[in-house]
Amino acid sequence: MSRVVPFFVALAMLACVSAIPCRGADPVHHDGQAKVGDKLNTKGVHHIDSVADHKVHAHVDKNGKIEDMSAHHKDDKTKRVAPKYVKTTRQKHALLNDKKSSEVYAFVSTGVVEERYDDFVFIGFMFTFGNQVFIYWFPVNLVTIKLNVCIDVTNC
Repeated sequence: MSRVVPFFVALAMLACVSAIPCRGADPVHHDGQAKVGDKLNTKGVHHIDSVADHKVHAHVDKNGKIEDMSAHHKDDKTKRVAPKYVKTTRQKHALLNDKKSSEVYAFVSTGVVEERYDDFVFIGFMFTFGNQVFIYWFPVNLVTIKLNVCIDVTNC
């Protein structure tokens, strides 16, 4: 019996560490604003990407802001994947994996003081498909998600 308790403690610790979004394979970063493009002008759910046998959708509100994202398996719409919400103050998290890109990100200030809102530059929607993490980054002024529900990945 004394050996069983340490086993379960170790198992619980492993589960906690695996829940941290910074661990594992390097995430694949996407410029969410570029993926959505002109669809920001149209309210609704818009298909913006297909990755790892999943279709990714951005939910645009009437003000042209991203209110959520969702994904589902390409062959079965009932197999939905909800995103985790992440935030960062560091520009490098939102840079594209495409080395040819000359995209330059500027600091975005919303003027909102709530929870030091001006400190956060990007909000990401993080999906895990299999063992790979995909994050779609948006400037904070284009997203309606509240910062207090986002995981801070600035130091990851």
